[in-house]
Amino acid sequence: MQRSGKIIIAGQMLYLNGAEKKFLARLTLDGKPDNTFNIGTGPNSTISSMVIQPDDKILLGGLFMTFHDQSAWRILRLNSDGSTDSKFCVSPIRLRVNLFHGVQKDGKIIVERAISLAV
Repeated sequence: MQRSGKIIIAGQMLYLNGAEKKFLARLTLDGKPDNTFNIGTGPNSTISSMVIQPDDKILLGGLFMTFHDQSAWRILRLNSDGSTDSKFCVSPIRLRVNLFHGVQKDGKIIVERAISLAV
């Protein structure tokens, strides 16, 4: 849940209330899809882990290799409005992030479990 009370949902869904919402969406306070959460084309595959940071930025991990048609390498951070955080940069990794443990005070991300994948 974001500080605004809006809820971010992720998983293997393709549609939400009849609208295409591939793998990621945000709900308004009354539980309806929030169309102001603009993720463009979103991830190309499943999100298996998500954490919302104290600043409302959203960390995503999973099987996806692209997000909004840009390389994402299975880990990505979004701004609170769903746009990609261009300041977040990771080297290409061959891991599927299964679970984020959280974010330390110094901003380092703790990944609790990851599975090596052949690329």
